[in-house]
Amino acid sequence: METEAEGSISSEPPTASRSLITLITQWTPPIWLEKLAISFAVPILIWMVTFLWVGEDGLPGGQIFALLVLIFFGIATGYAMELIRFPPLLGMLMVGMAIRNVPGIKFAVDLTGDVSSTLRQTALVVILIRAGLGLDPTALAKLSAVVIKLAFGPCLMEAATIGIATHFILDFPWAWGFLMGFIIAAVSPAVIVPCLLNLRDQGYGVAKGIPTIVIAAASVDDILAISAFGVALGFALNQDESLAMTIIQGPIELVLGISFGIFWGLGLGIFLSQSEDTNKDSTIFRLVFLLFGGCLSVFGFQYIKFAGSGALGCLTAAFVAATLWRRKGVLADNDNLNWSFQKLWFVFQPLLFGLIGCEIDFSTLDPNIVLLGLICLVIGLSIRITTSFYMVARAGLTVKERLFIAMAWLPKATVQAAIGPVAYDLARQQNAGASAEKLGLEVLTIAVLAILVTAPIGAIAIMLFGPKLLSKDSEVISGESANLTADKFETESKNEEEAVSSNNGEGDLKNKSTAIKLTSISIQVPLNDDN
Repeated sequence: METEAEGSISSEPPTASRSLITLITQWTPPIWLEKLAISFAVPILIWMVTFLWVGEDGLPGGQIFALLVLIFFGIATGYAMELIRFPPLLGMLMVGMAIRNVPGIKFAVDLTGDVSSTLRQTALVVILIRAGLGLDPTALAKLSAVVIKLAFGPCLMEAATIGIATHFILDFPWAWGFLMGFIIAAVSPAVIVPCLLNLRDQGYGVAKGIPTIVIAAASVDDILAISAFGVALGFALNQDESLAMTIIQGPIELVLGISFGIFWGLGLGIFLSQSEDTNKDSTIFRLVFLLFGGCLSVFGFQYIKFAGSGALGCLTAAFVAATLWRRKGVLADNDNLNWSFQKLWFVFQPLLFGLIGCEIDFSTLDPNIVLLGLICLVIGLSIRITTSFYMVARAGLTVKERLFIAMAWLPKATVQAAIGPVAYDLARQQNAGASAEKLGLEVLTIAVLAILVTAPIGAIAIMLFGPKLLSKDSEVISGESANLTADKFETESKNEEEAVSSNNGEGDLKNKSTAIKLTSISIQVPLNDDN
């Protein structure tokens, strides 16, 4: 009996069954098939669970369903745009405009203004925190004169030009004109950085640090534009106040925003400074306090009628906290905190650009505003390109290289999407009147035009003319991130030699590839798009 039992256990299954079991347990699908299956399964699973949570609001006609459509189709079209070397945000923007204007799929009408505004401003908080985390004070102190000139000169000139142009061409009040100017004046690292890093990996412009100069200056340019926008916003939405109050509104908001940011940032930098080895929950706490502190700044200052302070306070808090964390050695460029905000941006990016697109209703769009807005944009961009060309006149660059920098300084996208709707949202929330709401919608329309026109043209211009205008170096530094070194070549060589000597005892550097001599700036690109 025992022998028979053992024999029955050891008997092998039929060949077909064994083959099927082997196939199921050992087969690994190719990576493209795995990604395809995940891409289809995840949206369906999330929608089904969401429907079970919220009920009818998760069906067509509900706000949750409309938001899910924006997120999933935005991510899909963004990926499609990447395949043809266009910025992903263009696809996300077009999804929003499609569900607003295409008959039969107008899901945008299911979104209330308050929900849309709140989500857009939360996305702005995520952008500002990423910007603050990416700024390094040591690197900023090393900024060369050419980077400072390239950051300040074109931004201020374009903002002033558009402010004047919109006043005389579109009859904007002066405050609204300069508000429009600082919205448009910011460049987009989300478009610039991937293109420049592509060229840099091929060796174009590396010897003179051209990619470094443009990337570093783009960060400072955005901070300047966002800060000035906050001040201009205070003037634009306080026209009913007395002249004295209107004059001091901007400086008050500036002081309030910086003060809150320093206070909140110091608190986070001091009390949340434990490393992950000591406190495994430290990253979660930093994420929560940064995110909710940023929301407190943006929404809180709006509540007390000092809306211009919100963005500056959020940015300053992240910058101060990150500075202290770096000095204590608990924050690095690849830290889990930065990774967490990158993943937040992955979700909020299609929401932001999709919701922006949803605000554009072609049936109510004034063709005159579109045409005159384009004229103002062309005038402003012409001044920006010219100013950029002359700002690097004494930087030791050739005419072709200066021309490339001027073209690379063209694209608009992320900042315009983030702050473009703010004035319109606040005008509605504060019941500022039909005139203010109309101006806010016109500002938003021109901001969207700036994205649609400059993002693809700028990306194409950088990739097309980069190899023609920049010299290609024989040695290519590859695999580098947007966080660029400011150390001299001699320092790098010395460190390298010491390392080789200590490891091998020979100090033989003959097999080492020669590093390119760079005197560039270390700065993490804060608004870079991760898709």
